[in-house]
Amino acid sequence: MKKILLFLFLVIISASLYAQKEDYIWLTGYSSNTIDSTFGGTQIDFNTEPPTVSYVFLGIEHFYLSDASISDREGNLLFYSDGIKVAGNNHQILENGDNLGPNEFHQSWYDIGLPLPQGTMILPYPGQADSLYFLFYSEMSNEQIGDSQFSVPNFLYSTIKTGTENNSITVQEKNVVIISDSLSYGKISGTRHANGRDWWILIGEVLTNNYYTILITNANQELTEIARLIN
Repeated sequence: MKKILLFLFLVIISASLYAQKEDYIWLTGYSSNTIDSTFGGTQIDFNTEPPTVSYVFLGIEHFYLSDASISDREGNLLFYSDGIKVAGNNHQILENGDNLGPNEFHQSWYDIGLPLPQGTMILPYPGQADSLYFLFYSEMSNEQIGDSQFSVPNFLYSTIKTGTENNSITVQEKNVVIISDSLSYGKISGTRHANGRDWWILIGEVLTNNYYTILITNANQELTEIARLIN
């Protein structure tokens, strides 16, 4: 347990040391609408001191379960995802930005997003920040494991490309499977590599002490460098 806590502490410290402004816009909220601001999206903007909290209409109606957003290096929002859909900074679903996760049970959560804590993550592609990004997410299945009514059989990614023409953002590769196994319910963790450029991702097997580590590097486009660690 002490080793796990130490690892998580180092993850937080490492991420903060190498951060630009990619995490300066936080989004959350549910029942997003354009009429009643009692319900809807909330934006926390860390570009100001203190941070500015404001109401915002989100292109993803419910954004409080599995949620991830990313900004450019200057702290301007680019896009966000609930693990099933991807919306741009205009709060519209991106072209080819829906139906993440190909199976029917996964898609049955389309309206509210994945019910998984830390179920999705966005990382800039090493060496191509502000132009190419990885969106990682877990895929749900109706197979029961233990006392749970569902399981997580796959860990996937899609790639999102940003362009200068009309501030275009497009989903390119989609639903690429990295790991097929019985995986933890969300809890995806990531941190910068010690070289300050690449990334490590950690995701566990369910009901075991086994973990997968994934190295994200610009020399490893197919994300094949996967190792299992046993604690």
